[in-house]
Amino acid sequence: MNYNYVMSTGSDTLSGSKYQIDERNRFANKGEQYTVDFDIISGRDISTISLNSQTLFEGQPIYSTGTNQVYVEINSGDYFFDPTRNVNKGKLFLDIGLPVNNSSVLLYDKTTLDTGALVVHTGGNPTGALADLTDNLIGQGLLAGGSTFSGDLFTGWDVFSNGQKFASYEEFTGLSISTTGRCFAIKKQNKIFEYNSGAADSFGQKFIPKQVDFYINGTEQKPSDFVLTYTGVNLLVTGQQAISTIYVQESKSYNL
Repeated sequence: MNYNYVMSTGSDTLSGSKYQIDERNRFANKGEQYTVDFDIISGRDISTISLNSQTLFEGQPIYSTGTNQVYVEINSGDYFFDPTRNVNKGKLFLDIGLPVNNSSVLLYDKTTLDTGALVVHTGGNPTGALADLTDNLIGQGLLAGGSTFSGDLFTGWDVFSNGQKFASYEEFTGLSISTTGRCFAIKKQNKIFEYNSGAADSFGQKFIPKQVDFYINGTEQKPSDFVLTYTGVNLLVTGQQAISTIYVQESKSYNL
């Protein structure tokens, strides 16, 4: 099991932060379709969305005009926002192929402005998919230093395959060669502290409440699925006897 903690700090270090930062892991409201807080997600390419723990890739809408109406489709993406039309402000448009039902959970976060990069992996060595991602990002001028080494993606980007996040280059390239699907990279949020652990609990790390993203084996977890406690607080011990016997010693003096 891999436990990945991403702590938004508002500062380059965990200590001394006085920045006002948005709450993480917000739940999208579900009506006829999902809606988000327009003050948080006010445009394109500034969001990270997960549906039922799987991270989605934002596509770009393509508009076509038909008889008395406008048709919209997503090109190579899972969702899009349309902030250009007042009637659609805050509305989230999902690809019709996504498995959505009444019990689905959709979380959203504001992230660094980024169009990301997407490739379709048809099988074979996963390193090839990473190389394609790297080439795309270099072509867009987004990968710092113009590096051609796919492993460098993991220093500044979150890398996903079919919605599952990978913590390292080695973990991604360890995928089975039979794995197919969509691989994509999203730029990491600014001013974060991130680490991976083989244990569910971590100790000695500072955090700001409501500023932690948590992944288990690359799948994002709801805030209600984990508990954050401050350093120095011990976890409760179960199965212990809750009854204790108290002896009170009494003495009396008599004058004879």
